[in-house]
Amino acid sequence: MVLYSHEIGKGFTSLQTFSSGLGISGISQRAFKDHDNKITDCEVESGEDMLYRTANAIRQAYAETDDDIREAIERGENPLIDISVSYDGTWQKRGFTSLYGVGVCIDLLTGLVVDFDIRSKYCHACHIQKAESMNATDLAVWKEQHDCCTNHHKSSKSMEQDSAVILWNRSVAKYNFRYVEMLSDGDSSAFKAVLESKPYADKAVTKLDCINHAHKRMGTALRKLAKESHLGGRGIGRLTEKKCDSLQNFYRGAIIDNIPDVSKMRNAVWAGLYHSMSTDTEHHHRQCPLGENSWCWYQQAVSLGQDPDSAGAH
Repeated sequence: MVLYSHEIGKGFTSLQTFSSGLGISGISQRAFKDHDNKITDCEVESGEDMLYRTANAIRQAYAETDDDIREAIERGENPLIDISVSYDGTWQKRGFTSLYGVGVCIDLLTGLVVDFDIRSKYCHACHIQKAESMNATDLAVWKEQHDCCTNHHKSSKSMEQDSAVILWNRSVAKYNFRYVEMLSDGDSSAFKAVLESKPYADKAVTKLDCINHAHKRMGTALRKLAKESHLGGRGIGRLTEKKCDSLQNFYRGAIIDNIPDVSKMRNAVWAGLYHSMSTDTEHHHRQCPLGENSWCWYQQAVSLGQDPDSAGAH
């Protein structure tokens, strides 16, 4: 019964209500807490075991791509491995008022969770204890024996960056990994916090930007511009919703098709913009890619010897 309550996120009071509805007697609060603590300890132990097995799987995956790592493992060693991870934080609820937050590192090569850290601003045991009438001496004794769940005393928003610092600074001691590349969203606060903590004395951490987030930010910026500058609406020359979608997709394609050449990427972004500005009477396709496989309908028609104005693809 306690396991059932634990799994669905309910506490002692909910279990008492449920027991009453079934017409059976419930257990005491002390017994509930004892059983709940045992379940929690088992889950934590199982979770840590799973993480270490995951770390071994990641180590084997990198050994398949690097002969030095493979040979070191075959010699029975535990080599220091540089890996790239995706990092993000999540909260119990939106608005940065959550009492709980989680930071998660995911290996980019295997897609497996490497490590995670939970931040908490609330301890239910402390909350219950404060409600009970205890003298100062008994309360002090209880606090010394109590393993408090509260480990975060700052704002909820700072949970993400604090978890990042903890995860990066324990990666070598825990797994003998160095997270040398961080793939994250546009929020750089976690990355800055990691840099300031200097987790690896002889190795710098670099930031990778997520293409999906860059694509999303471009769309958001275009729609904001259309609204604030009164460029939206309908008709030729307006920054319509359809045109925002088109520019957003051109931007994404320019990044994906030209990685890692930044110069070509920049030219492709401008090509998408000029292509979108073209009309039947005024063409701006000089920067669009050439050939019959080009995404530009104008250049496709030219390469096939057709009249671009009658290509019908635009």
